[in-house]
Amino acid sequence: MGIDGLEGWRGIYEMLWYEIKSLIAIDEFDRITTQNRHPDRTMSLWTLGIVVKGSRSIEVQDTRIFVKKGEYFLLPPGVWQRGIEEEWHDVYYFHFHMDCRKVDKIEKCQRGKMWIPLCGKLPVDIDILSLVMALHRDFKLQYLSDDALKAHLASILYSLSAASMKKQYSQNRNNIIAEQLLQYIVDNIEKKHNALELETRFGMSYRRLNSIFKGRYDVTIHQCVLEKKMQHALHLLILGEKISNAAILCGYEDYFYFLKVFKKIYGMTPKDCQRQYLADNK
Repeated sequence: MGIDGLEGWRGIYEMLWYEIKSLIAIDEFDRITTQNRHPDRTMSLWTLGIVVKGSRSIEVQDTRIFVKKGEYFLLPPGVWQRGIEEEWHDVYYFHFHMDCRKVDKIEKCQRGKMWIPLCGKLPVDIDILSLVMALHRDFKLQYLSDDALKAHLASILYSLSAASMKKQYSQNRNNIIAEQLLQYIVDNIEKKHNALELETRFGMSYRRLNSIFKGRYDVTIHQCVLEKKMQHALHLLILGEKISNAAILCGYEDYFYFLKVFKKIYGMTPKDCQRQYLADNK
């Protein structure tokens, strides 16, 4: 996003929230991979974009939003949109109708209510990207009904809302530390993390960090790093990246160790995984 850090994020987007009441219908669900500037237009539909590669900069009325890989943008209907920069991007997007209203002040999270800002990071504890990729494949192959896709989109919007609300209202210090650590792992997925690095970054012993992290997510830091790296590798393979490049982009210098870990996590080799996905999409 345009400004690093949670406080900066709150400062920009705290007044740009929407309360979602109900999802009515999906008009289009697709993927775009190109280099351009976002078109100048006013839409009659909502747009949810999930950025898997590249970046997007859009002005919505007087508000500028900047999103990159691993983030989303939500564009409301009936307002002027214009692109800021010409950028290369790979984005899955939904155009849809929903009953929704802009709110100037959000309330503390309530069961059954959803508030979502114009943009933000995808939740790091839920693999929304893999879900969207699978939905797109199944929808193209006509395995997925309109009602099923609508239910999945509603679930995605709920997950985005819950993640945003947690960032606004989380008060448990250990949970905040664990969530920041997980976000750091995901944002630096190409790095080889070690205990000293994390101790320096978070100002406490690795043993204490690991205890806090396991208390929040029920896995160790080491196990989580492996799983998140393999999750990222899976995304890259599905998007058509070469296996050797996927290994490097996940921080593995030892190609054969990468193959071993991937097979342990997913029960198949990267080559078989990529072949299976590409065969399903023919």
